[in-house]
Amino acid sequence: MKKVFSLSLALVVLIGFTSVAFAENDRPRSRSENAREHMSIVATKVEELLEMREDKEGIGQEVREIARGQNDSQVEVDEEFGKLENRSQVMKKLFGNDHRAARNLRRQMEQNNLRIMQLQELASKVKNQADEDKIQEAIQAILNQNIALAEAIQEEEEIRSAFGWLAKLWLGD
Repeated sequence: MKKVFSLSLALVVLIGFTSVAFAENDRPRSRSENAREHMSIVATKVEELLEMREDKEGIGQEVREIARGQNDSQVEVDEEFGKLENRSQVMKKLFGNDHRAARNLRRQMEQNNLRIMQLQELASKVKNQADEDKIQEAIQAILNQNIALAEAIQEEEEIRSAFGWLAKLWLGD
């Protein structure tokens, strides 16, 4: 009974602490907005790649396949980033960021890097300058998105939490 009471008291004090901590965490979410902006740019560039015409080398089809994979990845990135963004401040202060969402975003960033390498290889093979420019723009957009996502994840991970260590232990991070 004493343990339950002391645990309850500790939880009440902790919740009080988090409400005070809200004041110091009321800064604009610029990194989050930056990541969202880059996600939108990537989506636009992927659409441009999907519209590439077929060429003699057959590279257009390969580019479209990579673009479809990137398009699918963008959906998952959007969902996982939403989980990271939408976690309540109380939950962040108690348990930290959504560690699973952050891990999934890192995996998507790794997949983005693989697609970037594939696109770079195809860009070197394409004969049409306009198509090469589209591919290079998409590569740059994906790189910028990865940077913005990494910054947003890092910002989320810097939030101090009371039981974040427990959440990491539970998830095996």
